[in-house]
Amino acid sequence: MAVPNLPLLARRLRFDSVEFVKAHLRRVWKARELVPGDVRPSLADAGIVAVMAVRNEVGRLPSLLAYYRGLGVDHFILIDNGSADGLDDLISGEQDISWYRSAGEYRRARYANDWVNEVLHRHCDGKWVLYVDADEFLDFAAGTATTLPELCALLQSRGQRALHALLLDMYSERPGEENVVTPGGDPLGVCRLYDASGYVSDKDPATGTTWIKGGVRGELFDDVWDGPALNKTPLVRWRRGYAFLKSAHELWPRSLNQQSAQPQSVLLHLKFTSLSLAKIAQEDYREQHTSEYAAYDDLQDRVFLSDRTRTYRGADGLVEEGLIAPVV
Repeated sequence: MAVPNLPLLARRLRFDSVEFVKAHLRRVWKARELVPGDVRPSLADAGIVAVMAVRNEVGRLPSLLAYYRGLGVDHFILIDNGSADGLDDLISGEQDISWYRSAGEYRRARYANDWVNEVLHRHCDGKWVLYVDADEFLDFAAGTATTLPELCALLQSRGQRALHALLLDMYSERPGEENVVTPGGDPLGVCRLYDASGYVSDKDPATGTTWIKGGVRGELFDDVWDGPALNKTPLVRWRRGYAFLKSAHELWPRSLNQQSAQPQSVLLHLKFTSLSLAKIAQEDYREQHTSEYAAYDDLQDRVFLSDRTRTYRGADGLVEEGLIAPVV
Protein backbone atom coordinates (compact mmCIF):
# COMPACT_ATOMS: atom_id res chain seq x y z
CA MET A 1 0.00 0.00 0.00
CA ALA A 2 1.30 3.44 -0.93
CA VAL A 3 2.42 5.58 1.99
CA PRO A 4 0.75 9.01 1.90
CA ASN A 5 3.05 11.98 1.45
CA LEU A 6 1.95 13.91 4.52
CA PRO A 7 3.96 17.11 3.87
CA LEU A 8 2.52 17.30 0.36
CA LEU A 9 -1.01 16.66 1.62
CA ALA A 10 -0.54 19.42 4.20
CA ARG A 11 0.61 21.87 1.52
CA ARG A 12 -2.35 20.99 -0.67
CA LEU A 13 -4.75 21.45 2.22
CA ARG A 14 -3.22 24.81 3.06
CA PHE A 15 -3.50 25.93 -0.57
CA ASP A 16 -7.08 24.73 -0.89
CA SER A 17 -8.22 26.44 2.29
CA VAL A 18 -5.91 29.27 3.33
CA GLU A 19 -5.28 30.71 -0.14
CA PHE A 20 -9.01 30.74 -0.85
CA VAL A 21 -9.75 32.67 2.34
CA LYS A 22 -6.87 35.11 1.84
CA ALA A 23 -7.80 35.86 -1.75
CA HIS A 24 -11.42 36.63 -0.98
CA LEU A 25 -10.77 38.58 2.19
CA ARG A 26 -8.37 40.75 0.18
CA ARG A 27 -10.91 41.04 -2.63
CA VAL A 28 -13.60 42.30 -0.25
CA TRP A 29 -11.22 44.67 1.54
CA LYS A 30 -9.80 46.16 -1.68
CA ALA A 31 -13.29 46.57 -3.18
CA ARG A 32 -13.47 49.88 -1.32
CA GLU A 33 -10.75 51.22 -3.67
CA LEU A 34 -12.89 50.60 -6.77
CA VAL A 35 -15.18 53.31 -8.11
CA PRO A 36 -17.37 52.45 -11.12
CA GLY A 37 -16.77 54.80 -14.01
CA ASP A 38 -19.20 53.40 -16.56
CA VAL A 39 -20.51 49.83 -16.56
CA ARG A 40 -22.11 49.36 -19.97
CA PRO A 41 -25.41 47.43 -20.29
CA SER A 42 -23.84 45.20 -22.97
CA LEU A 43 -21.56 43.65 -20.34
CA ALA A 44 -24.45 41.60 -18.95
CA ASP A 45 -24.92 39.71 -22.24
CA ALA A 46 -21.22 39.32 -23.12
CA GLY A 47 -19.95 35.76 -23.35
CA ILE A 48 -16.22 36.57 -23.56
CA VAL A 49 -14.85 39.42 -21.46
CA ALA A 50 -11.28 40.74 -21.45
CA VAL A 51 -10.16 42.39 -18.22
CA MET A 52 -7.00 44.42 -17.68
CA ALA A 53 -5.58 46.93 -15.23
CA VAL A 54 -4.18 50.00 -16.97
CA ARG A 55 -2.26 53.12 -16.17
CA ASN A 56 -1.24 55.53 -18.92
CA GLU A 57 -1.71 52.92 -21.66
CA VAL A 58 -3.38 55.09 -24.31
CA GLY A 59 -0.38 54.59 -26.59
CA ARG A 60 -0.75 50.80 -26.49
CA LEU A 61 -4.49 50.28 -26.09
CA PRO A 62 -5.80 50.98 -29.63
CA SER A 63 -3.82 48.15 -31.23
CA LEU A 64 -4.65 45.81 -28.36
CA LEU A 65 -8.38 46.54 -28.50
CA ALA A 66 -8.41 46.09 -32.27
CA TYR A 67 -6.58 42.77 -31.98
CA TYR A 68 -8.93 41.29 -29.40
CA ARG A 69 -12.05 42.64 -31.06
CA GLY A 70 -10.89 40.84 -34.20
CA LEU A 71 -10.31 37.68 -32.18
CA GLY A 72 -13.86 37.77 -30.85
CA VAL A 73 -13.85 39.44 -27.42
CA ASP A 74 -17.38 40.72 -26.69
CA HIS A 75 -16.57 43.22 -23.95
CA PHE A 76 -13.63 44.82 -22.16
CA ILE A 77 -13.37 45.84 -18.50
CA LEU A 78 -10.59 48.34 -17.80
CA ILE A 79 -9.45 49.07 -14.25
CA ASP A 80 -7.81 52.48 -14.43
CA ASN A 81 -5.19 53.03 -11.76
CA GLY A 82 -4.56 56.76 -12.07
CA SER A 83 -4.13 57.36 -15.79
CA ALA A 84 -3.34 60.91 -16.87
CA ASP A 85 -3.02 60.39 -20.62
CA GLY A 86 -6.55 60.91 -21.90
CA LEU A 87 -7.97 57.44 -21.32
CA ASP A 88 -11.47 58.91 -20.84
CA ASP A 89 -11.36 60.42 -24.33
CA LEU A 90 -10.18 57.14 -25.87
CA ILE A 91 -12.97 54.99 -24.44
CA SER A 92 -15.78 57.54 -24.32
CA GLY A 93 -18.73 56.23 -26.29
CA GLU A 94 -17.26 52.74 -26.72
CA GLN A 95 -20.22 50.52 -25.91
CA ASP A 96 -18.06 47.40 -25.51
CA ILE A 97 -15.83 48.95 -22.81
CA SER A 98 -16.77 49.21 -19.14
CA TRP A 99 -14.35 50.76 -16.70
CA TYR A 100 -13.57 51.29 -13.04
CA ARG A 101 -11.23 53.68 -11.30
CA SER A 102 -8.94 52.65 -8.47
CA ALA A 103 -6.95 55.10 -6.40
CA GLY A 104 -5.20 52.33 -4.46
CA GLU A 105 -1.62 51.19 -4.90
CA TYR A 106 -1.11 48.64 -7.66
CA ARG A 107 1.53 46.77 -5.67
CA ARG A 108 -0.55 46.61 -2.49
CA ALA A 109 -3.46 45.19 -4.46
CA ARG A 110 -1.22 42.23 -5.33
CA TYR A 111 -0.39 43.83 -8.67
CA ALA A 112 -4.10 44.51 -9.36
CA ASN A 113 -5.26 40.94 -8.65
CA ASP A 114 -7.49 42.00 -5.76
CA TRP A 115 -9.29 44.54 -7.96
CA VAL A 116 -9.59 42.08 -10.84
CA ASN A 117 -11.03 39.37 -8.59
CA GLU A 118 -13.64 41.79 -7.26
CA VAL A 119 -14.70 43.00 -10.70
CA LEU A 120 -14.97 39.43 -11.98
CA HIS A 121 -16.97 38.48 -8.89
CA ARG A 122 -19.45 41.26 -9.67
CA HIS A 123 -19.84 40.81 -13.41
CA CYS A 124 -18.40 37.62 -14.89
CA ASP A 125 -19.90 34.54 -13.26
CA GLY A 126 -20.38 31.97 -16.05
CA LYS A 127 -18.48 34.02 -18.65
CA TRP A 128 -15.19 33.24 -20.35
CA VAL A 129 -12.64 35.70 -18.93
CA LEU A 130 -9.45 36.76 -20.69
CA TYR A 131 -7.02 38.39 -18.23
CA VAL A 132 -4.11 40.08 -20.03
CA ASP A 133 -1.75 43.03 -19.77
CA ALA A 134 -1.60 45.80 -22.35
CA ASP A 135 1.48 44.24 -23.98
CA GLU A 136 0.15 40.65 -24.31
CA PHE A 137 -1.44 39.21 -27.45
CA LEU A 138 -3.01 35.73 -27.29
CA ASP A 139 -2.53 33.20 -30.09
CA PHE A 140 -3.33 29.48 -30.30
CA ALA A 141 -3.38 26.46 -32.60
CA ALA A 142 -6.80 24.82 -32.46
CA GLY A 143 -7.43 23.30 -35.86
CA THR A 144 -10.38 25.01 -37.51
CA ALA A 145 -11.07 27.10 -34.39
CA THR A 146 -9.53 30.47 -35.22
CA THR A 147 -11.59 32.83 -33.05
CA LEU A 148 -12.13 33.02 -29.32
CA PRO A 149 -15.80 32.00 -29.53
CA GLU A 150 -14.77 28.90 -31.50
CA LEU A 151 -11.92 28.17 -29.10
CA CYS A 152 -14.12 28.55 -26.03
CA ALA A 153 -16.76 26.28 -27.57
CA LEU A 154 -14.06 23.67 -28.21
CA LEU A 155 -12.75 23.90 -24.65
CA GLN A 156 -16.25 23.71 -23.25
CA SER A 157 -17.04 20.61 -25.32
CA ARG A 158 -14.01 18.96 -23.72
CA GLY A 159 -14.96 20.02 -20.20
CA GLN A 160 -11.87 22.23 -20.00
CA ARG A 161 -12.33 25.34 -17.85
CA ALA A 162 -9.01 27.08 -18.42
CA LEU A 163 -6.33 27.57 -21.06
CA HIS A 164 -2.65 27.73 -20.16
CA ALA A 165 -0.22 29.91 -22.09
CA LEU A 166 3.50 30.39 -22.59
CA LEU A 167 4.49 34.04 -22.18
CA LEU A 168 6.82 34.49 -25.17
CA ASP A 169 9.07 37.54 -25.23
CA MET A 170 9.18 39.06 -28.71
CA TYR A 171 12.12 41.13 -29.97
CA SER A 172 13.79 42.30 -33.17
CA GLU A 173 17.30 42.31 -34.61
CA ARG A 174 17.76 45.80 -33.18
CA PRO A 175 18.28 47.18 -29.66
CA GLY A 176 15.07 47.77 -27.77
CA GLU A 177 15.23 51.55 -28.04
CA GLU A 178 15.14 51.23 -31.85
CA ASN A 179 11.92 49.18 -31.84
CA VAL A 180 9.84 52.29 -32.38
CA VAL A 181 6.09 51.88 -32.07
CA THR A 182 4.11 55.07 -32.49
CA PRO A 183 1.12 55.59 -30.18
CA GLY A 184 -1.65 53.41 -31.54
CA GLY A 185 0.81 51.49 -33.75
CA ASP A 186 1.08 47.72 -34.09
CA PRO A 187 3.94 46.29 -31.97
CA LEU A 188 3.56 42.85 -33.62
CA GLY A 189 4.79 44.39 -36.86
CA VAL A 190 7.97 45.60 -35.16
CA CYS A 191 9.03 42.64 -33.00
CA ARG A 192 8.67 39.31 -34.83
CA LEU A 193 11.54 37.32 -33.28
CA TYR A 194 11.60 34.97 -30.29
CA ASP A 195 13.74 32.29 -28.65
CA ALA A 196 12.79 28.76 -29.72
CA SER A 197 14.63 27.09 -26.82
CA GLY A 198 16.21 27.87 -23.47
CA TYR A 199 13.16 27.26 -21.26
CA VAL A 200 12.93 25.23 -18.06
CA SER A 201 9.85 24.07 -16.18
CA ASP A 202 8.95 22.54 -12.86
CA LYS A 203 5.57 21.44 -11.54
CA ASP A 204 4.54 22.26 -7.99
CA PRO A 205 2.52 19.20 -6.89
CA ALA A 206 0.86 21.15 -4.09
CA THR A 207 -0.76 23.77 -6.34
CA GLY A 208 -0.76 21.99 -9.69
CA THR A 209 1.09 24.93 -11.23
CA THR A 210 3.80 24.25 -13.81
CA TRP A 211 6.24 27.13 -13.52
CA ILE A 212 8.17 28.07 -16.67
CA LYS A 213 11.27 30.27 -16.69
CA GLY A 214 13.97 31.22 -19.16
CA GLY A 215 13.79 32.88 -22.55
CA VAL A 216 15.53 36.13 -23.32
CA ARG A 217 14.63 37.83 -20.03
CA GLY A 218 15.95 34.78 -18.19
CA GLU A 219 19.38 35.65 -19.59
CA LEU A 220 19.41 38.79 -17.43
CA PHE A 221 19.67 36.73 -14.22
CA ASP A 222 22.54 34.61 -12.87
CA ASP A 223 20.03 31.93 -11.93
CA VAL A 224 17.23 31.40 -14.46
CA TRP A 225 14.84 30.62 -11.59
CA ASP A 226 15.27 34.19 -10.33
CA GLY A 227 13.81 35.45 -13.61
CA PRO A 228 10.19 36.17 -14.51
CA ALA A 229 7.55 33.46 -14.69
CA LEU A 230 6.54 32.62 -18.26
CA ASN A 231 3.51 30.49 -17.44
CA LYS A 232 0.07 32.09 -17.42
CA THR A 233 -3.55 30.99 -17.43
CA PRO A 234 -5.16 33.93 -19.21
CA LEU A 235 -8.45 32.32 -20.29
CA VAL A 236 -10.88 30.90 -17.71
CA ARG A 237 -14.56 29.96 -17.64
CA TRP A 238 -15.17 32.06 -14.54
CA ARG A 239 -17.19 31.11 -11.48
CA ARG A 240 -17.73 33.01 -8.25
CA GLY A 241 -15.21 31.69 -5.78
CA TYR A 242 -12.42 31.47 -8.33
CA ALA A 243 -9.44 33.77 -7.79
CA PHE A 244 -6.26 34.87 -9.48
CA LEU A 245 -3.50 34.53 -6.88
CA LYS A 246 -0.23 35.52 -8.58
CA SER A 247 -1.20 37.61 -11.59
CA ALA A 248 -2.45 34.98 -14.05
CA HIS A 249 0.44 32.67 -13.09
CA GLU A 250 -1.48 30.77 -10.43
CA LEU A 251 -5.19 30.44 -9.62
CA TRP A 252 -7.64 29.01 -7.12
CA PRO A 253 -8.98 26.35 -7.18
CA ARG A 254 -5.99 24.11 -7.71
CA SER A 255 -7.70 22.22 -10.54
CA LEU A 256 -7.49 25.31 -12.78
CA ASN A 257 -3.69 25.06 -12.65
CA GLN A 258 -3.61 21.56 -14.09
CA GLN A 259 -6.02 21.62 -17.02
CA SER A 260 -3.32 20.50 -19.48
CA ALA A 261 0.17 19.01 -19.29
CA GLN A 262 1.64 21.68 -21.59
CA PRO A 263 0.67 25.25 -22.51
CA GLN A 264 -1.94 25.21 -25.27
CA SER A 265 -1.59 28.84 -26.29
CA VAL A 266 0.93 31.66 -26.36
CA LEU A 267 0.89 35.23 -25.08
CA LEU A 268 3.10 37.24 -27.41
CA HIS A 269 4.82 39.60 -24.98
CA LEU A 270 5.77 42.98 -26.47
CA LYS A 271 8.02 44.35 -23.73
CA PHE A 272 10.93 45.35 -25.99
CA THR A 273 9.32 48.27 -27.83
CA SER A 274 9.79 52.00 -27.44
CA LEU A 275 6.39 52.39 -25.77
CA SER A 276 6.96 49.59 -23.27
CA LEU A 277 10.55 50.54 -22.44
CA ALA A 278 9.52 54.13 -21.81
CA LYS A 279 7.15 52.87 -19.10
CA ILE A 280 9.80 50.60 -17.54
CA ALA A 281 12.16 53.57 -17.26
CA GLN A 282 9.69 55.53 -15.14
CA GLU A 283 10.60 55.37 -11.45
CA ASP A 284 7.00 55.31 -10.20
CA TYR A 285 6.23 52.40 -12.56
CA ARG A 286 9.18 50.35 -11.29
CA GLU A 287 8.27 51.05 -7.67
CA GLN A 288 4.88 49.40 -8.23
CA HIS A 289 6.31 46.23 -9.80
CA THR A 290 8.37 43.29 -8.60
CA SER A 291 12.07 43.49 -7.79
CA GLU A 292 12.93 41.74 -11.07
CA TYR A 293 12.56 45.09 -12.82
CA ALA A 294 15.92 46.12 -11.37
CA ALA A 295 17.48 43.73 -13.89
CA TYR A 296 15.98 45.59 -16.84
CA ASP A 297 18.28 48.62 -16.83
CA ASP A 298 20.09 47.64 -20.02
CA LEU A 299 17.05 46.64 -22.09
CA GLN A 300 17.31 49.83 -24.16
CA ASP A 301 20.64 48.69 -25.64
CA ARG A 302 20.25 44.92 -25.48
CA VAL A 303 20.23 42.81 -28.66
CA PHE A 304 18.97 39.24 -28.15
CA LEU A 305 19.92 37.61 -31.45
CA SER A 306 21.37 34.10 -31.02
CA ASP A 307 21.25 30.65 -32.54
CA ARG A 308 17.91 30.21 -30.71
CA THR A 309 16.29 33.10 -32.59
CA ARG A 310 13.34 32.32 -34.83
CA THR A 311 10.80 34.43 -36.74
CA TYR A 312 7.24 34.10 -35.52
CA ARG A 313 5.00 32.54 -38.15
CA GLY A 314 2.01 31.65 -36.01
CA ALA A 315 1.12 29.31 -33.18
CA ASP A 316 1.40 26.26 -35.43
CA GLY A 317 5.13 26.90 -35.63
CA LEU A 318 5.40 26.84 -31.84
CA VAL A 319 3.59 23.48 -31.84
CA GLU A 320 6.15 22.09 -34.31
CA GLU A 321 8.96 23.28 -32.02
CA GLY A 322 7.34 21.69 -28.97
CA LEU A 323 6.86 24.98 -27.12
CA ILE A 324 3.08 24.66 -26.92
CA ALA A 325 0.52 21.94 -27.60
CA PRO A 326 -2.43 22.22 -29.97
CA VAL A 327 -5.98 22.43 -28.68
CA VAL A 328 -7.56 19.39 -30.33
